[in-house]
Order: sequence, then C-alpha cells, then structure tokens
Amino acid sequence: MPYRQLHVWVEGYYDALLFIRVVRPLLESRYDWIEIVEYAGRSPVWRQGYLGNIRSTRDAGYIYVTDLNAAPCVTAKKADIRGGMSQIQVERVLVVVPEIEAWYLAGLDVEHSARLGIGELVATGHITKEEFTRLRPRGFNSNREFMLELLDCFSVEAARAKNASFDYFCRNFLPAEAQRHRPLVRSR
Repeated sequence: MPYRQLHVWVEGYYDALLFIRVVRPLLESRYDWIEIVEYAGRSPVWRQGYLGNIRSTRDAGYIYVTDLNAAPCVTAKKADIRGGMSQIQVERVLVVVPEIEAWYLAGLDVEHSARLGIGELVATGHITKEEFTRLRPRGFNSNREFMLELLDCFSVEAARAKNASFDYFCRNFLPAEAQRHRPLVRSR
C-alpha cells in the first residue's frame, strides 16, 4: 500500500489550531502523514513552488482552505484563488463560510452552549470575527482562550448541522468511516 500524504493549507494560526485538533483526527485513517501548512504571509512564488512540489509527489494530495471573507460567493472566491495560483485544482479548494470563527461556534452543541451561557446558535454561516468576539462570554479574556474551550467540546455532528461549508467539507474530504461515526471530538 502506498505511503499517502496530505498537505492542508490554512490561512493562519486559528485555522491551523482547528484543523490540528478537529480535522486531522478525522483524516488519519486515510493518510500516513498529514501536514497543516499556514500560508498567510507567504509569497506567491513560495505558494506556487510548494504546490508544484506536492503535485509532483506520488500519492500526495492537498486541501487549500480559505475564508469567504468579502467575496460575493464560493465560486468567485475559488476563481480568485485560481487567478493567483494557476496550478491549483479548484475542487481541492475549500471555502469556509464566512470565516473560520463560524466553524468554531458551529461545533458547539446545545449542552455546551448552555454551560457557556451562549444562546443556542441554529446556524453559523453569518458569523464573522467581529460577531465571534461579541459572542465571547465574559469569563474568557481572549478569543484564543475561548477558541481553545470550543475545541475541547467540539461536536462534528453539531458543526455539520449548523454550517453548510463544514458539512460540505465532511461530505467531500472526509473518509466514509469518519462521516458515519460523526464523533464528538475531544482533545487534551
């Protein structure tokens, strides 16, 4: 059986944190080696070169993760990425709607929402960084501290139900066995 690699490109630290704690365990059954790579601040030349290296390596794949931010739609965001990286395969681009903070809150189930004093969020497709900060309970001194708590009680099933882009990710990038079990991911 070949040695399979996956390179997950994420924008920055908070994206990497979620992918390391939640996503990597869901992908480990399919890959022998998973690297989470932060690309914010990297030059276009570095990105193109790194992508070329991945594409030339046998049994290596990638997922390029980006926030929707101000793009009008997912298709436009993918076209924008493709415009800056001509070798990228748009089907390997995952657009988080609207920003990674929405995924953090999507993983909050009813029980943990109540424990944290946050009203139940039915959907998180509208959660921006600013809204995330506004929703942060007073007991947390920073967004980082709040995010770490959210990762400790992250429910994949809740996230799939509350955020369409997270559900898209699960359906299109996770192995079948990870989709069936829909585990409550707990780390630490």
